[in-house]
Amino acid sequence: MELKEMAPEPVAHYKPVEGIEKPSGNLSWLNPRIVKISLRKVQKYSIWPLVVYFPLHAINTLITPSISPESAPNDVLMMVRAILPGFTSVLLTASVTAHLASGLILRAWTVASRWRQPKRGKNVPQDSRELESQRKIGLIGGLSGYFVGISKQLSYNPQVVSGLILAPAFFYHTRLMKKIPQAQGFDVDFDFVKWILQNDSAIVKWFGGIIPLTVLIWAASYHFGAGICQYARIRRLSGRKAMTTLIFGLTTTGVLGLWRMAKSAPVFEAADYQLILRKAFLRL
Repeated sequence: MELKEMAPEPVAHYKPVEGIEKPSGNLSWLNPRIVKISLRKVQKYSIWPLVVYFPLHAINTLITPSISPESAPNDVLMMVRAILPGFTSVLLTASVTAHLASGLILRAWTVASRWRQPKRGKNVPQDSRELESQRKIGLIGGLSGYFVGISKQLSYNPQVVSGLILAPAFFYHTRLMKKIPQAQGFDVDFDFVKWILQNDSAIVKWFGGIIPLTVLIWAASYHFGAGICQYARIRRLSGRKAMTTLIFGLTTTGVLGLWRMAKSAPVFEAADYQLILRKAFLRL
């Protein structure tokens, strides 16, 4: 067997296969691949201000009320407000807006791409299904492992679903506790939350307080914990089980705090509280 020299073939019409070879030269910023990578980086790094703020806020809103629901939550809140810079609210608003906007664009992009591609049947090995399931589900073990299963193939992404649930709950909470009071020239504290939870009106108590706050606590805890697993690339089931336990603990502690505040000493009804509720429900 011997080697034979071949004549060179023209490559004028050669097109590289996407994902295997990259074209040489400068890529345009409007290239879909560059835009998608940029959006993922915006989604990932824009949330860091909220990641830093979340533990402090969780201690104030989830842990403290469950331990001492009377005056301790307001004391911790005043201390937090004193140590944080004045631009914190603006920074957190920009952080959440960038994270949410980039996530929605990426989600719409993914849905549009799947809709345009023809559906084909595929035979995926068991271990590949497990890896894909762990990536999509975000957390395996604990309660999620009991209800989902380690190799369950879901038609939805729980991380995305929790984010879509969290967005309106977060918007309602921010509007109720920050935007409307600041527009009226005053601040509210945990006495306002207690007043809602202790309200004689079942509509105000449940639809203005218990239900949206419970959804907010669960969705924020899950989205935050699963996001850490995704961004930190935690693949070991032991690490995911630990995060699941933390999420379950935060959710339980938060709901316990709501119950204890609802059963705490009644607070004085201020006229400003009624004004906030009217503006919140009439202009949502």
